[in-house]
Amino acid sequence: MPPTTAKEKAFIKYSSRASLNYFANEWSSLEETTWAILEKLGANEYIHNCLFPSPKDSYYKLDFFNPLQQKHISVDGIFHKAITHQSLRDREKDSYLASYGIETLHLVSEDFKDWKRLKEKIRRFIGS
Repeated sequence: MPPTTAKEKAFIKYSSRASLNYFANEWSSLEETTWAILEKLGANEYIHNCLFPSPKDSYYKLDFFNPLQQKHISVDGIFHKAITHQSLRDREKDSYLASYGIETLHLVSEDFKDWKRLKEKIRRFIGS
C-alpha cells in the first residue's frame, strides 16, 4: 500500500474532528445552516435525522424530512465526496424514497458558499 500523502493526512485529521463533533452534537455545521434557513422560511415541520424504514430491515436517517409534504432535504457534505460509493448509495436511497412519493433535494458543500442562493434553492424546493 502506498504511503499516505500530506493531503490525505490533512483530510483524515479534518474528518476525524468533524465526525467527533457530529456524534457529540448530532448536527453538522451544514445541517445547522440548513435548519436556520428552514426556520427563517417558517418550515418548522421538518424533522432532523428522521428514521425511515429501508428495504434492508434497518433505517435510513433522513437529514430533514417533512412527512406532510413528502419532501426530504439531504445535506451532502465533504464525506459524500470522500466515500467512493456514496453517490451510488444516494441514488438507490432516492429511488427507494421516490417509490413512496418522497422527493429529495441534495445540498452539496458548494451550495453553502452563497447563503442567499442556498436559501433560494431551499425556498423553491419546499414551496414556501
